[in-house]
Amino acid sequence: MDFLRFQSDKPTNSVNEKAKHIWKMLDELADSDPNAYKNFIEKTLNDGKEWMAPPTPLMTIRSTLLSYPNIRVFYLNVFTWSRLPSSKTESTKIYSLEPIKTTHNNENCIIVNVAIHPDILECENKNELEQKRPQIIKATFDLIASQYDLLLDSNQYEILTECNCIGNKEQYQNEFVKPLKNKNNNSVNMNSNSDAHEQLLENGLSPSLINQLSSFSIKASSPPPPPPPSECKIASQNPKVLIEEMTDTKSDNWLKPVFTEEILNNRLLIRINLPGCDQVSDCDVTVKDHFVTILCEKIRMKLSLNLKKRNVTDSNRLTAKFIRKTQQLVLSVPVEISQDTTNEK
Repeated sequence: MDFLRFQSDKPTNSVNEKAKHIWKMLDELADSDPNAYKNFIEKTLNDGKEWMAPPTPLMTIRSTLLSYPNIRVFYLNVFTWSRLPSSKTESTKIYSLEPIKTTHNNENCIIVNVAIHPDILECENKNELEQKRPQIIKATFDLIASQYDLLLDSNQYEILTECNCIGNKEQYQNEFVKPLKNKNNNSVNMNSNSDAHEQLLENGLSPSLINQLSSFSIKASSPPPPPPPSECKIASQNPKVLIEEMTDTKSDNWLKPVFTEEILNNRLLIRINLPGCDQVSDCDVTVKDHFVTILCEKIRMKLSLNLKKRNVTDSNRLTAKFIRKTQQLVLSVPVEISQDTTNEK
């Protein structure tokens, strides 16, 4: 799974040639098989209606944000959009809008909106969907962390049942389709911070339309139409895997990283050295039952600390920040200064 952008650099002449080719094939189909022509037109109109529809809200996920000291709430709005490449024919991609800092229910929060192709969640039964959905959510969280330096608690989240979109749905839909309306811009970057975007669609007629027409059996004795132009393929630069095989974190070859602790301004600061860790998405931070667990699969390091022994009264106020220059993960949490903190045994 990776981020993408829309890109259009096809000349108008190419579109005109395709249009002429399609009209010719339609005329031949109408003469040779009227029923097939009728069915094709009806299907094309229905597909076009679905194709032109804006992204549809699917679900909203609430999680904890660990990389902002004053913002703890994170919402992920997931939309489905048929205009994205199908995961059956392309490597799975998501289309992300820029994060939004706002207030919801009197809480400061950050909202990220992403769109995926509907077939990503296609499953044969409910059990398969229940197994697949958490993997997609975690993969999306990892990409968001890498793209925007937002460290999320990917192991603890809630799928909201009372709503499927936090914020202004119509505004988000307009933001999704805005690059498609800007025909004068040959390369509209949907995510200005990403260096690995892919071309999504050409700004012309879909080659699949010609392929569908070519698949019909033409009974007329007229010479066969010229072969359809080759489809515009989406080149992938280091495509990310949607579902990665998880390694066993209980094995003996995991290392414990070096870390230091100090109390500064009534806060406990824990600096964890993670040599070889390059970005915030490489770190997995989980807070549960007064324990904070830091996991970095890339360098096979794992650390679990008892916050209660360190006089931390509210572990939910823990924040985390990754410093690339020093390759350190810095945890910060308020402590009771009336007692001495103790080191991990």
